[in-house]
Amino acid sequence: MSSDEEDALCALNLLNILNTKQKRVRNYWVHPFWRENRRRRGAFSVFKDLEDNNRFQSFYRMEKKTFDMLVELIGSKIQKKDTNYRRSVCPRECILITLRYFSGDVSMRSISYYFLRGETTVHNIIETTSKALWEILQPLYMPIPDQIIWKTIADRYNQLWNLPNCVGSIDGKHIRIKAPVNSGLSFFNYKGYFSIVLMATADAD
Repeated sequence: MSSDEEDALCALNLLNILNTKQKRVRNYWVHPFWRENRRRRGAFSVFKDLEDNNRFQSFYRMEKKTFDMLVELIGSKIQKKDTNYRRSVCPRECILITLRYFSGDVSMRSISYYFLRGETTVHNIIETTSKALWEILQPLYMPIPDQIIWKTIADRYNQLWNLPNCVGSIDGKHIRIKAPVNSGLSFFNYKGYFSIVLMATADAD
């Protein structure tokens, strides 16, 4: 058999495998486990009872007034439309899911069970909400500095900390990651785990 005939036979076998491979059949728009338990047992149902600010802050690691401000700022940007198949996740719950992800070393799966939402749904919510938070909050709290801002920061450092001509304080933080494929020890740090380093700068306040 010639090499051309062997290539043709391999191609035919590959096409046969692809044609016979069954696609995953989706049985539910929303799995019954999530649908039946969400209203009674999910974290968002608990949220409705946490009107006291101290309890809210203890549960979500953020003051309730700050949370309400975030809802007001980005709520309309992340609001989805209800469909005939399922109701959309409200902006308040989207922000709570994202805050839970930001608050510590938690997996998508644990958040999924915590809020009784599908894992893919949780992933999409965090991605969409994080993007909205950056787009709305960055111009307000992290604008690109100009000469006036640099001068204001320097004056503030001198006033508060007696440090003239200072425009920022820099520090680093190790962000834990899974080791990239074939990276060896490139991302292994002195603390004993794999990470990338976040370098951050803060102003005088």
